[in-house]
Amino acid sequence: MFPEVWVTDRNYRFHLTGGVDYRGNFDGEATFGRLFGNMQFLELYVGADVRRLNGLHNFSTNSSGYRIENHALATVGASYILPFFLQANLRLDDTGHFRFQISRNNLALTSRLRLDAAWNTDKEYDVGLRYILIKRLSLSANYDSHFGAGGGITYTY
Repeated sequence: MFPEVWVTDRNYRFHLTGGVDYRGNFDGEATFGRLFGNMQFLELYVGADVRRLNGLHNFSTNSSGYRIENHALATVGASYILPFFLQANLRLDDTGHFRFQISRNNLALTSRLRLDAAWNTDKEYDVGLRYILIKRLSLSANYDSHFGAGGGITYTY
């Protein structure tokens, strides 16, 4: 399951996203940011990234010897909307690790089929398809580099 929540006003945005599987492994990120400019393409933010992925991958560490599978990190970053609504995101965590991510959400492939995709420099990626059944209800299928394949029903509010 990949829940996602946005709370936004004219200049500020709170974003919460995550993933969880039936074994109790999870990955979540929360950010609070300020939007800049007339078109608000630029966002500067602070946040946290929490992950527990026991047993999904072989034991691995980054260059600082930090275990990648499980962490709780403070982050600061910038996000910019590029042409074609690609979202470029550069962030720095409290271990000094930079991460660049590029993503695109809600790309209309047909009148009822939507594509979501993301990739980052930590070699993580996810791809999702949604088929719109009615205005607020969709069938969804996705693949995540940590959690594998999944599917379900998406409610859009």
